Amino acid sequence: MFISRGVTEEIVDCFRKRLRTMLLERIESKSIGRVWYRDPEHGIVVAIELVEGSVAACRGMDERGNIVEGRECLELAAKHLDDERGVIEFERLDRPRIELDLAEYPGSRVSVEDSRKLVERLRQRGPVEEARGAAVGGEMRVERLDTRTMLRILERARLSRVLGPCPGTAVIEVVRRSMEEERSIYLSLQREDGSIARVALYPAQRLAMVDGIEAKSFRELLDEIASKSFRRAALFELEAPPS
Repeated sequence: MFISRGVTEEIVDCFRKRLRTMLLERIESKSIGRVWYRDPEHGIVVAIELVEGSVAACRGMDERGNIVEGRECLELAAKHLDDERGVIEFERLDRPRIELDLAEYPGSRVSVEDSRKLVERLRQRGPVEEARGAAVGGEMRVERLDTRTMLRILERARLSRVLGPCPGTAVIEVVRRSMEEERSIYLSLQREDGSIARVALYPAQRLAMVDGIEAKSFRELLDEIASKSFRRAALFELEAPPS
């Protein structure tokens, strides 16, 4: 993405550390260098250059293979701040190398205002943290059930609405509102590969029942949903949990 090369200080999978966390840590420590985000499965690459607490440049490639620079590149990065898939890296640079990159790719330059807006966004809680923070009485218990049992629960549910193709963060917003309102819901989520995940949430009982998701904790459940895109997401209203 850029022509300069530095010294790699950190490489970590996104399921261990999100892009949001990496950027915020490096900005607050006033590091000089480049943060990489790579999602090989979807062909997405983002390189963000930092200089002492602000964003200097951004250059990347979206899932269609288009090169994006500057504000458009920051918008691409913002879509993946809380993704679980991919790898992030921090590469230590010095000012002359960053100046070289800006001279070679002037379109990658990030304005002071766009840098400020990104930092503000980084400091906001992500959708997963919002949903988790809304859980009543602390952590939700997660129970994995078989498909037949989950379908029996669905028989007692009332369809509320259906979302067409949507990112997992849109589903997380539904979960967050359910938590805040202590409203029990059932989600039937069709992934892009056609497989189905089913989730029954009972906030007042601090209980989540799942099928088709390998989550062992509520945080893992939220992370799994947030990192995916869905062909279809059906929302149902539930009453009391099964005895």
